[in-house]
Amino acid sequence: METGLNDVFAENDEGDDDEAPLVVASPTNTAPVIRDASFLVSTFNLANCAVGAGVLSVPYAVSELGVVLALVVLPAVAAVVVFTLHVLIDAADVYGAVSYQELVSKALGPGVAHFVSFTLILYIAGSCVAYSIIVADAFASVAAVAGGPRGGPRAG
Repeated sequence: METGLNDVFAENDEGDDDEAPLVVASPTNTAPVIRDASFLVSTFNLANCAVGAGVLSVPYAVSELGVVLALVVLPAVAAVVVFTLHVLIDAADVYGAVSYQELVSKALGPGVAHFVSFTLILYIAGSCVAYSIIVADAFASVAAVAGGPRGGPRAG
């Protein structure tokens, strides 16, 4: 017998996420969905992703827009993000999807799901390269202040 997500949430309304089953049958697939992260870990992971992008992009955007225009644009962008999350949550409920990948596959087809996966891989790889450059530049600055080699690995 398959267990739907609504059944899992109904069984665990007492409030403690740690008591939720670690393996839940997916409502659309007979393969189990493994829950190996707690709510707290998932929250910190999401916050880390959001803060990581914001640390790099928001100060630059504010410097380019100016304070007055930034005070208008930033809340507008936040409103669009909240609206988009509501649309995704509603679509996941309609299609019975438990992940973004599953939602795209069910709503738009497997071809689009593969394209989205490829796009996300490129985005993540680009982010890794950008963060690596930032960290290398930061270490080069620290090494220069500490009396190490100047210019980092590119010098010479």
